[in-house]
Amino acid sequence: MKTYNYDKALLDAVKARVPSEVNPVFVIMNVLSIGKEAAYRRLRGEVPFSLKEAALLANELDFSLGEVVNTSPDKRFNYSIHLVDFETPSPKDYKILEAYLDDVRQGSKDPFSQLAITSNRFPQQLYLRYKNITRFALFKWIYESGLREAKAYHDVKIEERMQEIFRASREAHMQIRNAYYVFDRQLCWALTHELKYFVSIKLLRECDARVIMGEVHKLLDYMEQLSITGKYENGNDVYMYVSNTQFDKAFYNLKAGQYHLSVIQACVLNGLACTEKSCYYEMNSWIHSRRRISTLISCSGEPKRILFFKDLHHQLDEF
Repeated sequence: MKTYNYDKALLDAVKARVPSEVNPVFVIMNVLSIGKEAAYRRLRGEVPFSLKEAALLANELDFSLGEVVNTSPDKRFNYSIHLVDFETPSPKDYKILEAYLDDVRQGSKDPFSQLAITSNRFPQQLYLRYKNITRFALFKWIYESGLREAKAYHDVKIEERMQEIFRASREAHMQIRNAYYVFDRQLCWALTHELKYFVSIKLLRECDARVIMGEVHKLLDYMEQLSITGKYENGNDVYMYVSNTQFDKAFYNLKAGQYHLSVIQACVLNGLACTEKSCYYEMNSWIHSRRRISTLISCSGEPKRILFFKDLHHQLDEF
């Protein structure tokens, strides 16, 4: 029976994360504090890595030992969902949200922190600066969750502490050094139809819908400015793409320090989340493939950028 070569799997993980122009022997020497010949013996497979050495390499090069020891031919990741009550949050709900914020804030200290999103809707990281769009998201969450009786949009209130959580989330995500957004061309289509629907069933007044749409126009102007400069107000890089194919759901991938998070959108304000590094790298590869079949409009592609935002404004005006 064929045995699994853990040392080879470890070396493959090391080599995958070392730049092509760097000899991995020097990385092993520096991380493990060993001589050149000792490092070469490990590279040649003559001397196996100890558990401590494997852990040191994984920590320094930012990969999971789970990737190395996983002998299963299929790739299975453990996703979970925390159904936070955003309307009347409990102390436990706030604890979950604040712990998440602490993890995201690691990005400000990590020069390689990265956020990547593919979406057919406006992501929270951008719309949380607008109170009426945020309130509409909470309204939809209440309506779709089924946890309580649906209420009219004008009756929805956001607790002050939750408003602070939203503000802190927006600011924390802006501290990520590199943000990649890949958008569907029909970004406003679903929102326009949702507004029409809720007006028709008397849960949203038309005057409120007009206010929300006014903020969405401002959000589009803000996004266009980001795509022109390629940077947030604090100087961190923003890369914006327009997909040449449609999306059926949103994907969110974040690396901030030692924290890795991959999310598949499951409902308005929640998603299926996984914090395994191996899952992060798998999803990162998938998002990168979507970027390859999309058009970069940040600091480039001016005609397509102008047309993209013009079309989105037009989609809103169809209300």
